[in-house]
Amino acid sequence: MRRRSLWIGTLVAVLALTASACGGNEQGDGAKGTSSPVGQDTSRGTLTLAVMGPTTGDYVSYGEDWETGASLAIDEINGAGGCTGYRLKEVVGDDQADPAQGVSLANQFVSQDVFAVIGPVFSAVTQAAIGVLDRASIPTFTASGAADITERGLRSVFRMSFRDEVTGIADGKAALSVLDAETAVVVHDNGPVAKGLADSFTQTFEQGGGQVLSVEVVDPDSTDYTSTITKIKGEDPDLVYFSGYYPQGGLLAKQAQELGLWSSNQPGNGWLFGNSNYDPAFVEIAGEAAEGVLIDSWTSPLTDPGMADYLGRFRAKFGHDPGTLGHWAYDAVYTLCEGVKAGGVADREKVTEALHAPDFKYIGVSGEISFDEKGDRYVAPIALLIVRDGQFTVYQGT
Repeated sequence: MRRRSLWIGTLVAVLALTASACGGNEQGDGAKGTSSPVGQDTSRGTLTLAVMGPTTGDYVSYGEDWETGASLAIDEINGAGGCTGYRLKEVVGDDQADPAQGVSLANQFVSQDVFAVIGPVFSAVTQAAIGVLDRASIPTFTASGAADITERGLRSVFRMSFRDEVTGIADGKAALSVLDAETAVVVHDNGPVAKGLADSFTQTFEQGGGQVLSVEVVDPDSTDYTSTITKIKGEDPDLVYFSGYYPQGGLLAKQAQELGLWSSNQPGNGWLFGNSNYDPAFVEIAGEAAEGVLIDSWTSPLTDPGMADYLGRFRAKFGHDPGTLGHWAYDAVYTLCEGVKAGGVADREKVTEALHAPDFKYIGVSGEISFDEKGDRYVAPIALLIVRDGQFTVYQGT
């Protein structure tokens, strides 16, 4: 098979909001808390933002990056005089990537009368929590990609990422046009995101002339994928497309290398990974097996020169590089403030209407941000990334 250079720039509907944060104590502007109720008292000039994501467990890398991106924006806005005069206060909620915990947090945030939620990150959590938040008219900004999140008529939910089916289509096209794959095996974990990506990839790949030899479902709680890899090896596909998350993706790549699945001359080491594997933890788990693999995903401060200013500010504040999706949380905070400004008052329903207005537009570090009637983001770039020397970079071909 031949490798061609590619920078995939597709229009992607992206942006689903959900808000999140745990109860906080009175620690001042930008303070984080997890115990006593904070309440929402705009008469005192404070807007409380709940930041919601997994800050413990297997997916902590996502949650920590999400929270630090939001925290940076909150500190910057407060340092510049606030959000149209209001100081922002952050409370953090750990949803543990668990839908039940997400619902519990959503109810807690409603009782605390938070002004907005930045999160959740995972689609299953978002799907479970947004009904609670929307009934309270709490603007919610999510990184989740499952299509049905914005198909439920919930006016206060906005998506900062792209919809899964759009990404799956881009993945299918990359498999055909960049990797010249004629046959593929599709692997997913049967979760809403992974299955959605797998289905849209399969449809696009087969419509383009490719053949999906089999679709394999793996247990996300397993740590041994020997049987799946052995079956794939017997099918001898040109490509394996994995649409699940990085803990499983890293193990699959590592164990596949150990079992000798691929020959060294196959593009991407024979892998194309979905966007949920775009995280430094994937490289840590996969080890040497990560080198040269391809991931069709969004850009980040580490791959997009246009985010250099954000990268510098992040490093200056936290002393390390950002992860792969925290810039969406950063942009969500600024977008919320633009909505307050456009609505003319710190009123949640007026902010929601302002964000839905046809003329609303904000240029963030992740590009132009505007929403359709469903709450999906109109445009976002997708890039084909490759792991080189343990780092993600835009794939330019060889």
